[in-house]
Amino acid sequence: MKIVNERIKVQTTGYFQFVNLDAQIQLAVDKSEIKEGFLLLRSPHNTATIVCLDDNPAERDELKSTLSRLVMFDLDWDKAPREIKAERARQAAAIIGQAHWSPIIDGKIGLGPWQSFFLLEFLEGRERLVEIAIVGGGNL
Repeated sequence: MKIVNERIKVQTTGYFQFVNLDAQIQLAVDKSEIKEGFLLLRSPHNTATIVCLDDNPAERDELKSTLSRLVMFDLDWDKAPREIKAERARQAAAIIGQAHWSPIIDGKIGLGPWQSFFLLEFLEGRERLVEIAIVGGGNL
C-alpha cells in the first residue's frame, strides 16, 4: 500500500467562482503511479470548499440558488461589509463540507461521465490550496 500527499495551488478571482480541478487531480494521480485505490480531496479553508458536480453551468447556477436561499447570498454583495460576506461564506462551506473522495480505477479518477471536481470560492479571489491524499497501489 502506498500513500502520496499532494497540495495544489488554485487561484480564484472572486465570489462564487467554480474552478475545475480534474486536470490537476489527474496529474497528481499520474505522478503517484497509483493505479488502483482512492483519493481524498480537502479544502483547508473556511470560505472555500470542494464540490463534485456535472460540468454544466445550469447545475452550478442551481447550487448557487439553493445556497443563496439557505445562507442569504442574495444580499447586495458589492455593498455588504466583509464580515457579513465572510460569515455567509463560512456557513455555505460548512453546509457542503470540506472533503470528497473518488476511486482510482486503472490510474484514472473514478468520476461519472459528466462529473467534475471543483474548488468553490465563496468569498473573494485569492490563492487557495487543495490537499490530495492518494492511497493504493499497482493492481490491488
